[in-house]
Amino acid sequence: TLNNFVSDSFFSQKDKEYKRESTALRIVSAARLSPVKNFEYLIEVFTHLKDKEIYLDIYGNGDIEKYEKLIHEKGVKVRMMGQINDMSVILPKYDLFILPSKNEGFPLSVFEAMASGVPLMLSNILPVRSIVNENALYFDLNDEKATADILISILDKRTDINVMANNAKVYAEQTVRRDKYLIELLAIYEQLKVV
Repeated sequence: TLNNFVSDSFFSQKDKEYKRESTALRIVSAARLSPVKNFEYLIEVFTHLKDKEIYLDIYGNGDIEKYEKLIHEKGVKVRMMGQINDMSVILPKYDLFILPSKNEGFPLSVFEAMASGVPLMLSNILPVRSIVNENALYFDLNDEKATADILISILDKRTDINVMANNAKVYAEQTVRRDKYLIELLAIYEQLKVV
């Protein structure tokens, strides 16, 4: 399998080691706004975080009004940010990347966050675990309170995400850099020549 690569711009923070020092927790998510991405679940998680300094910005295109209505009804600290062309500029401003997908193939946004040095919190589904390995925190999709508790633990610094973020960046360097992709692609072409 030849996975896609992450643009070099996401690796631009190369020498910066991740260290969360803020007293608030600023979370980002990025994906198309479709049922499989499961943003309704995240909004429900945030109903357990109303008294905490935890904020979520969701980037993506789709039915933004539907989610804004739900956010307003629930009174949660979530913002719909719309589509943006260059996430490499946005990602480093956040403390954590979260993705609550019900199913995934190769979630490029996850690897973009890794390359940017942003720690990950992902739904505990096999396709994601098999490609991200131990480079993320995982949460179940059937317990909003337990997911909220993980976020509170990060906020309170009882769960250290610093080492995980730095290890994930190294993993991204080794797996989704463009130059590595090109080497592997050329190797495939060379194998085809032999056949």
